Amino acid sequence: GSGSSTQTGGPDGANTPLGSLLVGGESAALKLAGAQHGQAVRGSLDVSQAGAGGRLEVELLALSASLASAGHAAHVQVGRVVRASLRSGTVTFTVALDARARHALRVHRRLALSVRIVLSPAHGSAVTITRSVVVRG
Repeated sequence: GSGSSTQTGGPDGANTPLGSLLVGGESAALKLAGAQHGQAVRGSLDVSQAGAGGRLEVELLALSASLASAGHAAHVQVGRVVRASLRSGTVTFTVALDARARHALRVHRRLALSVRIVLSPAHGSAVTITRSVVVRG
């Protein structure tokens, strides 16, 4: 079989899924402003060839205290988007806030969120990136 092509990367390329799934590493690949406006969080991720065909999941997590909810969970999911069958290149995402988060945003004018980004390749282990953003109404 002559269909197998081997790509030689760095010496530790096989051990670092982060470097292989993203273009230029985590900080270079992820474009996510720390201050967001409106009722959605927008960003983009530069996916490498190795990450193509994988799945991107973006979750917005708010502290339950900021939502004034009586739930026990420290973090409450207030938005989620999943993109399947990724192509290599820049993948943009927009995650809308749910009703609770929009209400809290109206009341407080600002809402601190954790953005959890999970990139799961077709083969191999997933990469998780967590960032903090502040959304202003």
